[in-house]
Amino acid sequence: EYEPGVFRVVSTDRYRIAVGELHGEHVTDTGITPGGVLVLGKSCADIAKALPKGVKSDDIPVSVLVSSDSMTVTVPGEWSRTIPTMSPDFPEYRALVKVPEGAPHPTFGINPVYMADAAKLVTGKGQVMTWHIGGELKPMYGETTSPVGRTEVSWKYLLMQVKLGA
Repeated sequence: EYEPGVFRVVSTDRYRIAVGELHGEHVTDTGITPGGVLVLGKSCADIAKALPKGVKSDDIPVSVLVSSDSMTVTVPGEWSRTIPTMSPDFPEYRALVKVPEGAPHPTFGINPVYMADAAKLVTGKGQVMTWHIGGELKPMYGETTSPVGRTEVSWKYLLMQVKLGA
């Protein structure tokens, strides 16, 4: 998506949503009409693999040209890739990733390494970990079962929240 001063990428697999934004000096406004396109994840992965290796992302000027049916990503003097785009009818994700203003909600941090350790407990296909959150700065725990041989092991994983700076 593009709007003046902001270039936004939204990704989902129907279970998770990630939103990345570039602001300010990283986005050059050149009279582009605001709007969005939908690109297959595989196409984005192909572009990511093609980016020059060993160079910091801040050092790579990238241009993105969007037409009605394609998107061309260019690293000047290095390479250019054109990928197909689809209808921009992406689900309204903003309502899913933003808490309405004035609504009470707990805000807390979680050490991502510890969360990744919890994810390793889920070993079977189609299994989930159910998280129980007691409130802001209270312990939370995940529950799951994992097959071990002919037996299932029940797991509970306690995770302490981290206080965020004000």
